[in-house]
Amino acid sequence: MVNRAHDMGALYRELPLVLAMPAGAEKAAAVEEHAKQLREAYGPFTRACDVMVVDAGNSVAEAVQRVFDHSRSIYVCLLNATASGDAQSVYAEAIHQYWQSLHELVWEMHREGN
Repeated sequence: MVNRAHDMGALYRELPLVLAMPAGAEKAAAVEEHAKQLREAYGPFTRACDVMVVDAGNSVAEAVQRVFDHSRSIYVCLLNATASGDAQSVYAEAIHQYWQSLHELVWEMHREGN
């Protein structure tokens, strides 16, 4: 699951370039292409999250859910990129929360494993 989350994170790191593009057809095409890449990675990520929620203890399952929720926030940020002039600041907060929740997940996994 952590590997899948890092795969998503690699795609999220590319998002600021898309968000910084001037409004127009080129940005709309870039948003659509990036959204497609995220959707392709999202399926395996979602399945990995589902397995962890079912198989892990409560604290890990809750941490997985937070990672999943923050991931969704970043995706919604991308989808709103063409309509919102504030997408970059929304992204900055969302990506911070995503990495923080992933860090907390790893800590919970370690704690539960000991």
